[in-house]
Amino acid sequence: MRKRIAIVTAWVIVALCLAGLSVGSALAARIHHLDVTNLELGIAFVIYPLVGAIIIAQRPHNIIGRLLVAIGLGTTLTYFSAGYLAYSATTGGHPLPGAAFLDWLSNCVWPLNLGLGTFLLLLFPTGRLVSRRWRWIAWLGASGVALNVVSSAFMPGVFSSETTTNPYGIESLKGVLDVANSVAGAMVTLFAVAALSSALWRFWRSREAERQQMKWFAFGAALLAVAIAINAIWFPQSNLGFAIGFGILPLSIGIAVVRYRLYDIDLLINRALVYGLLTAALAAVYFGAVIGSQTLTRALTGQGQPQQPVVIVLSTLLIAALFQPLRTRLQRTIDRRFYRRKYNVARTLAAFGQTLRTEVEMEQLCDHLVSAVEETMQPAHVSLWLRAHAPSGMEAGAALHQASAQGGVAGSAAE
Repeated sequence: MRKRIAIVTAWVIVALCLAGLSVGSALAARIHHLDVTNLELGIAFVIYPLVGAIIIAQRPHNIIGRLLVAIGLGTTLTYFSAGYLAYSATTGGHPLPGAAFLDWLSNCVWPLNLGLGTFLLLLFPTGRLVSRRWRWIAWLGASGVALNVVSSAFMPGVFSSETTTNPYGIESLKGVLDVANSVAGAMVTLFAVAALSSALWRFWRSREAERQQMKWFAFGAALLAVAIAINAIWFPQSNLGFAIGFGILPLSIGIAVVRYRLYDIDLLINRALVYGLLTAALAAVYFGAVIGSQTLTRALTGQGQPQQPVVIVLSTLLIAALFQPLRTRLQRTIDRRFYRRKYNVARTLAAFGQTLRTEVEMEQLCDHLVSAVEETMQPAHVSLWLRAHAPSGMEAGAALHQASAQGGVAGSAAE
């Protein structure tokens, strides 16, 4: 019964988030105040409750789903309040009902969202702490977030990054609230550092499925960081990079928690490393060729610009010629550095394939087969049986190998 209530509640919150995004956008568009960059972020943050509802349906006892739903609700409230307040300010001096309260509430929710995001880092992927010794970190974070919310709720004066005044600010407590806000900031900072340390420690001691879950989370966080960096450097006037990064993170969390195709992450990381480095290298070659040709032409002829079509064609041909050998080289280097076991297995199988084409002695071939199985699968025991045909007794039949691993498992495949 509780599971059903949790699922229904989660999907109701998803519907509320979608409604808040739609109504807030419609109000802003009606007064020609719709900011596309903020809309992109709003759409990205709606993914959080959607993924959270799926997690609650699949893993009802995992608190990660509830954290995602709460984060989505808080961010959608902030987005809706921005559109509502902008529309209220254009109603001819007659603010809409509850505008001041909604502004106050959205400012209180923002530090709560940051705290929930840090708890997500602390509890991922099981929804539990690494051990009981980390409970004081959780209490520190909860206390710091609560103190931050209270100090923000009653701090007198203008809201941060706004022009409106806190309608519930208490002027007589300003000194105390300033101290409380500073203490809360220090507590939340310490909590964030401890949560990051907890995630690193969890990754270090994780094995098998949990290790793959942590890889998915790290992959999503890395893409978020890259998207934010690209956005800040090349597109500072847009939030598209932020939206893409913040949209990818909950998707990676959802895949990890519900354990959907967990082991695909190794292939994704491998390809991301290969093609990311390949793109960077080819871009460096292209711009180096263009800039180098311009410098050389200027030095030899004194002209400012060479023949651009010729340079572009030659640079494109150079990149096309370098693409495949450079990709192969990068793939081998990354496999050798980061996927050593898989790289050794591939080399062993390639060597055994070459042996099959050249070896004619059955005894030597059997030895090579047993060695290849031992090196790639690493079983506890290997035995090879050869069965001759009944009529002639001269030809060897199919080879049957039996590998029994420790604990009664039939074999152990290399990753």
